[in-house]
Amino acid sequence: MQRTTNTKHGKPFGARVALMSFLLLLSGVWAMAQTRNVSGTVVDETGQPLPGVAIRVEGTTAGTVTDFDGKWNLNVSAGSNLIFSFIGYDNKTVAVDAAQSKYD
Repeated sequence: MQRTTNTKHGKPFGARVALMSFLLLLSGVWAMAQTRNVSGTVVDETGQPLPGVAIRVEGTTAGTVTDFDGKWNLNVSAGSNLIFSFIGYDNKTVAVDAAQSKYD
């Protein structure tokens, strides 16, 4: 007796669903590997922490603000640029290095 199939290519429908599910899962893992968590502390020229510094990922709407101790963390894609801005200071742009996760 021959197995019936639901496609014109002769592959069982279940095998196609399993293959598509695997590829979808693999693409999700690949996408997660592209982003990483970076963190740091923003201080002024005397070494005092700066609370309320805005940090945003250039070209996106993603961003955060430093806490009371000047600390921050953010999920970004490798190769992104972070823009730090604070009233009374010039903006500073920092490139996210693929090997570095701490920016002080």
